[in-house]
Amino acid sequence: MTNFDQYLQTQLEDPEFRAHYSLAREKARLEMLVETLKQHVEEEKSRSTILRDVKRIEQHLSRISLV
Repeated sequence: MTNFDQYLQTQLEDPEFRAHYSLAREKARLEMLVETLKQHVEEEKSRSTILRDVKRIEQHLSRISLV
């Protein structure tokens, strides 16, 4: 385990830090999914590709709303 991993584990013991860290990770993941969708729309990808991207975003939103 690296020094960073040890530091992160220590920080994650703090409930407030853990909540902010989790939220930041989910936000970054959602931003990445939206950027992928935008890129596929700009590139005029197939309808099925775009719908798959939208479904991934919906699934992600469902998952984080339960956390």
